Amino acid sequence: MHMVNYEKEQNRLRSLMEEVLTDEETEDFDDDTFQDKQDVIEERQEDSETEQDIFDSEGQENVVEGPIYIGRDNITKWKKNVPKKTVCTRSENIVTRLPASKLRTRSLGTPTVILRYFINDEFIYTFSILKEIGM
Repeated sequence: MHMVNYEKEQNRLRSLMEEVLTDEETEDFDDDTFQDKQDVIEERQEDSETEQDIFDSEGQENVVEGPIYIGRDNITKWKKNVPKKTVCTRSENIVTRLPASKLRTRSLGTPTVILRYFINDEFIYTFSILKEIGM
């Protein structure tokens, strides 16, 4: 029952959108038309769908969420409009400080002395034991 209401609502919204769009906006364009515009591509690193969202979206792969353009491979889709910027994107893999030596190693001087600071006798002993047992 829920799926039927959802499909009816999607069809109603799609027909309203088609009424609003002009003939110029609904024409099929080839790739040459978009060379002067910048593509907006979003990429998510993790999936945040809940089990309910996945269940609700099963069987709806062909639902259109607004005016889109299909690539030549018939898989790639571009949204016609830029997504809203009211939502903050999570900061991932942002380097807040450039890699540099810490205060402890700055006073050591030569690269050999700095290397000795990190690779001490305990490290060499542990490495040799791991090598003997085949790890």
